[in-house]
Amino acid sequence: MSGHSRWHKVRQYKGGIDAKRATTFTKMARAVTVAARLGGGNPDFNFSLRLAIDRAKSVSVPKDVIERAIKKGTGELEGGAINEAVYEALGPGKVGMIIVCQTDNTNRALTEIKNVVAKHEMTLAAQGAVSWNFEKKGVIYLAHDEILKHVPDELEMKLIDAGALDILKLDEQWIVYVNVVDYGNALKTLTQLGITLSDSAIEYVAKETKELTPEQSSELEIILEKLDDLDDVDAVFHNAE
Repeated sequence: MSGHSRWHKVRQYKGGIDAKRATTFTKMARAVTVAARLGGGNPDFNFSLRLAIDRAKSVSVPKDVIERAIKKGTGELEGGAINEAVYEALGPGKVGMIIVCQTDNTNRALTEIKNVVAKHEMTLAAQGAVSWNFEKKGVIYLAHDEILKHVPDELEMKLIDAGALDILKLDEQWIVYVNVVDYGNALKTLTQLGITLSDSAIEYVAKETKELTPEQSSELEIILEKLDDLDDVDAVFHNAE
C-alpha cells in the first residue's frame, strides 16, 4: 500500500482497453459536473472545478465532454442529477473502508458494490460503524518536481500560512492536510503564490491505522481494483497501514 489511505487512480490508457477508458472518462466527467454544481462553472473562481478539468484533460477526456459536464453541473443542460452516496465496509483483517460514489442511480451503485462484496473478503457495515475512525479533511498534493522548484523550508512556511495542519513528506510527493472550512482558501492562496498542485480533494482521513498481513494486503488491493473499475465509485478510503 502507498502509506496513504486514499485509493483513486487517474489511469492513463494509450490505446488501451476501451471499457476501462470509458469508465475513466465517466468518472472524470462526473467530477467536473459535481465541482461545477457546488462552486459554479467558472474555473477562474472555482478551484475545485479547475482541478477537476485538469484531471480530465490529463487522461484525454474530449473538450466537448468537459464542456457538457460543466453545463450539467450549472443546470444549463438537462441530465440525471449526480449525487454523492457514501457506503461503509469492512475488508480483509477488519480494515475499515469508506466507499464514495458519484452517481445518478444509487440503487445501481449499491448493487454493483454488493457484487464485489459477495466475491471477496468484505462485508458492508452499518452507517457509523467505520466512519467514526475517519475525519474529513482537505488534502492537497504537491508533486516532487514542483517541490524542487522551491526552498523546502520556505515552501513549508507558505503551506502553513495557507492553512496546513500537517504535511506528509513522501519521496514522490508532499501531502498537505487542511481543515475542510479552510480548503477553498488554501487552494486559492497556493495558486496565487504560484505553487502548482498535482491534485486535491476533500478526503476521509483515518485517525488510527491497522496493520495487515501480506495476504490481507494483497486481498485488499484486489478489492480496491474491483471497486475502482465501477463507474459510480469515485474514491475509496481505508485505514490500512
